[in-house]
Amino acid sequence: MFTYATLNTNRQSFEKLTDLISKLVMSPSSSEDKSIIAGRYGGEEFLLLLPNFDLPEAITYCQGLLSTIEATEFIPSKTITVSGGVVTNKKGTATEMIQVADTLLYDAKDSGRNQIKYNYC
Repeated sequence: MFTYATLNTNRQSFEKLTDLISKLVMSPSSSEDKSIIAGRYGGEEFLLLLPNFDLPEAITYCQGLLSTIEATEFIPSKTITVSGGVVTNKKGTATEMIQVADTLLYDAKDSGRNQIKYNYC
């Protein structure tokens, strides 16, 4: 499972958001003891590898992250949006998954932002 997300925010709130995502990903209860590998990918993107999640579990997990970020005030009167793509892949390469997730990410942005799009690869 692969998730690729970009955030609409400024640098100060992005750093706070990076800290929050790190805490959420490291929280044992947030993933029901499933391994999660997280990192920044590019300037304002995050990459989550969810190797032991099926597609419904990954979607639920990512929507929970979106909800938590949405409910957190980073800068007063500033809305932070999360757009993401979730891909499951049995046969393709990492490069192919990134391309599909990137397409889903931009579809989420074009559809109004603050949502997670998903698909099988």
